[in-house]
Amino acid sequence: MYNKLLLVMIIVLGLFGCIATTQYLCDDGKTIVSDVNACPDTTPAQQYLCEDGRTVVADLSTCPPYDEEYESCMQTSTETDYYSYSDRDVCFYNLALDRENVTLCKKIRATSDYYDYTAANCAAQIAYISNEPTLCDDVGAIAVADCYSALASFTEDPGMCDYISSTTKKDDCIYAYISSNLYYISEWSVCDALSQYSDNRDYCYYYAGITTENVSYCDKIVESGYYSYYDKSGCYGEVAEATDNPGLCALLETQTDRDDCYYSYATTYPYDTSVCNNIISSYYRENCLDYANHSYYY
Repeated sequence: MYNKLLLVMIIVLGLFGCIATTQYLCDDGKTIVSDVNACPDTTPAQQYLCEDGRTVVADLSTCPPYDEEYESCMQTSTETDYYSYSDRDVCFYNLALDRENVTLCKKIRATSDYYDYTAANCAAQIAYISNEPTLCDDVGAIAVADCYSALASFTEDPGMCDYISSTTKKDDCIYAYISSNLYYISEWSVCDALSQYSDNRDYCYYYAGITTENVSYCDKIVESGYYSYYDKSGCYGEVAEATDNPGLCALLETQTDRDDCYYSYATTYPYDTSVCNNIISSYYRENCLDYANHSYYY
């Protein structure tokens, strides 16, 4: 009778879904299964260290090819010297140029503008050799602008600066080109490529004026006055001296600028005290006469 009752209870419990089954927690600590053989395999996969001493793989056949020259560079010192570049920088610089591989330039950590062994110069050299300016884009965001700036210098073409998207960095690139080629520039329209907010536009027009002996460039200078080094009056004065024509000073609009121009002309060797007399300001005129007469020097 009890067996029948037990059988009935089992049947009833089964009908209501209350029959319990054994569950197992796998070794991964999260998977639950009813058959322990269904647990995922958590045995660590065999790992291998490749010949380069850095790459770890599960299959030795997937190791990268061993590059003896590359590994040799990796073994060189990263200690920087007085010029802030290391033996490793020099090694990768030379290897990159030898293979014309910009990717290798990215291994260079030196960034100073005062020497050649930088990632930017490395990529610029390769872009120049390959005649592919846009290779500069592959050297990394930090060095791109410096790369195009170096390339502008190598190619003597400020048009390379046009590849730079940042206005400020583009201006820096154009200025670097102008500064490096100040006495060799034949086409001074490069000054117009500088943005109107660049502090170096006046500098460019100043040297354009005195180099070409053409005051039309001086007229493009915005700043003027005693405290402006590359000012319009000074530019006029330089051109007046170069062309032996102090009359150019009379073309300036303000009396202050005209006085500055006459002063600049008169106090430049071989000096001309007679031009000082054209200065309206008595203090400035006396100062000009004293200087032109070699009474004192600044």
